[in-house]
Amino acid sequence: MRTSLQGGAGAERPGYAVRAGRLIDGVNSRPASNVVILIDGARITDVGDIQPPVGVRVIDLSAYTVMPGLIDAHTHVCFA
Repeated sequence: MRTSLQGGAGAERPGYAVRAGRLIDGVNSRPASNVVILIDGARITDVGDIQPPVGVRVIDLSAYTVMPGLIDAHTHVCFA
């Protein structure tokens, strides 16, 4: 699994990386295992089976499940 959200050739180095043991992204039907999430400012720029760039601060959450973007698991978003 790899999801490039921006970047590509000539992209700047992200602010930091999160190494996640499991990733629930709300898109795929199964959690992904052992992924790296690259973050620049408040934006996720890349997710997948990748290596963090050299010199980037890495937050090791390899023993945890990560759900990026999930703010409140019990929020009722839409009631008409």
